Amino acid sequence: KEIELRDVEPETGDQRVMISESAKTYVDPGETEFRFTDDSQIVSTSERDGWDQLYLYNAKTGELERQLTKGEWVVREIVSIDSKAHRVYFLASGREKDEDPYLTHLYSVNFDGTGLQSLTPANANHDVSMSPDNKYFVDDYSRVDMPGGSALYRADGSKVCDLEKADVSRLLAMGYKYPVPFEGK
Repeated sequence: KEIELRDVEPETGDQRVMISESAKTYVDPGETEFRFTDDSQIVSTSERDGWDQLYLYNAKTGELERQLTKGEWVVREIVSIDSKAHRVYFLASGREKDEDPYLTHLYSVNFDGTGLQSLTPANANHDVSMSPDNKYFVDDYSRVDMPGGSALYRADGSKVCDLEKADVSRLLAMGYKYPVPFEGK
């Protein structure tokens, strides 16, 4: 029901609580992430508004500066922090209308909470790897009822090139049928 991020002085063992989160029901330590920026800030996920969203804290004081994302959808993973551009790259699901709410997409948002952008618009599940300089990412995408692939993108979401596409022609020639997604109540 509680999670804390602590700053520990290794020589003395002195500790200070930087961020503390608690709830009457449950705080999921496996879903809570903390990432430090180069600007003495911390980007963290939290379910405090009922949906797992991004929040920005002051690393020196532990004070909450602002909520970065908001809505009835879920942040799944912080992928990268670009301290120079003041942007957070993250995977989220449930934001795209008329899609399976479990499919993840890559998004970015500014440290001031503006400029939320979808970077992987294809109706698929996306797993991404950012370049160390945050200028490019590789998108590995797939879905149970379509062949997957990989593509190289710029950080603004513009495609550079396709890297690979699965060739399922032999499977289809042998009579393979894709699973049929369904929606239950």
